Amino acid sequence: MHKLIFIALIFSFFSCNRDEAYQTTVNGKVIDIENYSPIAGATVYFMKQDQSNPGVYVHFHNTTTDANGQFSHSFTAQENYNYYTYATYQNYLINDFIFTLVGQSNRINILLTKPGFMAIHVKNTSPFNAADQINIYDSDYLKAEHIFNGSTIDTTIIITSYGNQTHPIKWKVTKNDTTITYNQSF
Repeated sequence: MHKLIFIALIFSFFSCNRDEAYQTTVNGKVIDIENYSPIAGATVYFMKQDQSNPGVYVHFHNTTTDANGQFSHSFTAQENYNYYTYATYQNYLINDFIFTLVGQSNRINILLTKPGFMAIHVKNTSPFNAADQINIYDSDYLKAEHIFNGSTIDTTIIITSYGNQTHPIKWKVTKNDTTITYNQSF
């Protein structure tokens, strides 16, 4: 009798699944953050991350939004994983990497942002000498992104701004050993 109970206990121990599975649903809408309109044809990605290896994300499914920007996906989630959802579409920027609750129905809105572009036309019609310089800083003020030395300049620079934010631009012009600094935001 004791052998029978012992065998039954061993059998039940090995038949238990240590990683419990949970039915999980994620549905929602992908939206343009500027005008809150739905984005049809966006790709929605589903990622999982093993809690014992937090730096690694594994893509396990993707779907495409319908004409109303909506999507839905159901899957069996394991409790030792974290799950995330994000979306992409054309040149839009990813705003959200959304955590998914395991074993539940998740209703989410994923917001995407269009990048902004600004064209700066840089032109100098006065002859430069070898010591003259124009520096344009478009990301931070520590390093010039565009440097022009000792020449006549007639060029256009395209600067990208990510998201609905103020973007500072600084430029320095050195002419005849005199430097003038200008600041502008857009």
